Amino acid sequence: MFASETTQFESVRAAETRSGCRSGFRAFTLVELLVVVTLISIMLALSAFTFRSIRDSGQMAMAKNAILTYAGVARSYAIEHHIETTMAINPYNGRFEIWHLNPPAQGGAWDPFSGGISPPFTDGYAFAPVLDRAASLPVDSSGRPAVAVFPVDYDDPAYRPTANTEPNLDNLMWTMFCFDENGRMVTRTRRIATRSFNYRDGTPRAVGSRNRLPDETPDLSLLEMSPAQALVMQADTAVTSTRGFVICDWTKAVSVVGASPTPIELITGLLREMRPGRRFSQLGETILMDRYSAKELVGDKR
Repeated sequence: MFASETTQFESVRAAETRSGCRSGFRAFTLVELLVVVTLISIMLALSAFTFRSIRDSGQMAMAKNAILTYAGVARSYAIEHHIETTMAINPYNGRFEIWHLNPPAQGGAWDPFSGGISPPFTDGYAFAPVLDRAASLPVDSSGRPAVAVFPVDYDDPAYRPTANTEPNLDNLMWTMFCFDENGRMVTRTRRIATRSFNYRDGTPRAVGSRNRLPDETPDLSLLEMSPAQALVMQADTAVTSTRGFVICDWTKAVSVVGASPTPIELITGLLREMRPGRRFSQLGETILMDRYSAKELVGDKR
């Protein structure tokens, strides 16, 4: 009896060995391994995409909150110092800057209430280095802003001309908010130091034709030279303040219009198409601000 059972057991083991199966297990085929590897690759790709989406949305939210927060700081500065104050967003390094008008030598009002095209532009703006390096947009590994910010009234032909010149592109890239001495947002056309150290293609400007340092902060040493030179001159772009801004992921914007778009390409190829319901509405957001508090307007208040 035992000999018969042993013989049957050995026969089963031999059959399993011949079939390539031992103890109920079998090896994966090449096709099955490829399927598993493919599924893992898809899952990793989806995870990376999700991570990038979360990161990008997080950067957008950080940038939006920072802009609104420091616009409030500029407003408080204007009220506290009884001086019309502008907050500018530097498109080269992402820093927020505060500028105000130098008081006239003969005394009197801090600001002559210039309106831009008519009456003429007002020059003589002074940089007020009152913000630390935390006052900035998120930046990438190279120190460039990871988020792009544009003025909201880019379709206004009087203040946002679209001729293909550097000043007109500056007028679309430099976003400003201006607060009068009572903290109310007002429309002003002002000159700030827009002659960057490098052109947008990365080539340096000639010495004497720039008013910013390599980190794109204003070159205050110009004021200390003998004889002293003006920090802001007619060669700088006259930029118009606005009550809102368009914000988007810069990498995605570049993928649409390229790294060096003309003003017309920027307006027609990106900004207009970012409006709700248009082709690139998912790339960014348009923010309008309350003229009395500088806080975001939402819902029916818009």
